Amino acid sequence: MSTNLPEPSNPPTRAGIEAWLRDVVVELTGLPAVSVDVRAKLARFGVDSATALIITDMLIDWLGVDLDPTLLYENDTIEALANYLERRVKERPQ
Repeated sequence: MSTNLPEPSNPPTRAGIEAWLRDVVVELTGLPAVSVDVRAKLARFGVDSATALIITDMLIDWLGVDLDPTLLYENDTIEALANYLERRVKERPQ
């Protein structure tokens, strides 16, 4: 998939993950960035099951951690997802 997304921060921080996720949602949905509230449900932005799988695959590639395909339904806001992912990254073996 070819996108115009910026490279994620490395090592990723919660704020970096949150910003990257917002950029991903904007890129995949075509919504203006100002309309993507990190506390709003991802479904509100049109993130469906196919989009959720794309985002999950991108996160697996970036973070190098195993993630469940239901991740975006269990952490259904950008804020919740960034908090969860920050914990997972800190727990991964170096």
